[in-house]
Amino acid sequence: MRIFTTTKNTPAAKDPHKGFTLTEILVVVVLIAMMAGASGGLYLRSYQKRVAEKAAAELLQTALYARIVAIERNQPCKMYLDPETGGFFLAIDIADEQGILLEERVINNLFCRPAQLPESMMFENIQIRPYRILTESLNYNNNVIIFAPNGTADLAVVQIGDGFRHYTLSISSSTARPHLIRGTIEDVIPDTFDLDAQWLSTENILKGRLP
Repeated sequence: MRIFTTTKNTPAAKDPHKGFTLTEILVVVVLIAMMAGASGGLYLRSYQKRVAEKAAAELLQTALYARIVAIERNQPCKMYLDPETGGFFLAIDIADEQGILLEERVINNLFCRPAQLPESMMFENIQIRPYRILTESLNYNNNVIIFAPNGTADLAVVQIGDGFRHYTLSISSSTARPHLIRGTIEDVIPDTFDLDAQWLSTENILKGRLP
């Protein structure tokens, strides 16, 4: 006679090193999310910095080209700044043989074209002290820097920024050379500009001491 017996299988002991608990999985997910957020923030700040630097470089390039145009064409070149739209561009007057003004032409070529500050940036501070000899025959605008054919220009400082990063363009009236720094108007080295400001003071203008 065959005798059949049954044995009860006991479950194998669980390996404590096999698999992850729900708590461990959640911890890993949270850590990954935190790392992703940190790297995303670093990327965003780096991107915003590059955008600000590019805008400042374009502003400097425009001012440099304005000086070149004024000297090469032997006529004033105007650099327009629009605080409302963030736009800036160069323009020159076109006249006929008799010197009658025909139009004001915006410069748009391979070297310089109308530009726009990014939406995150704006003109934070614009200070222009006009050179009297230039503005006698030109309608003066508080947001226009005039470069003269003799290598001079309106004394100007222009600050742009996004609320965190600031760049300031300064233009010497005696040389019309632009200079760009990372910082606000208060950070501009005052040496040349104090001399220009003193010479171009309201008192000297009223007394007719300018050439």
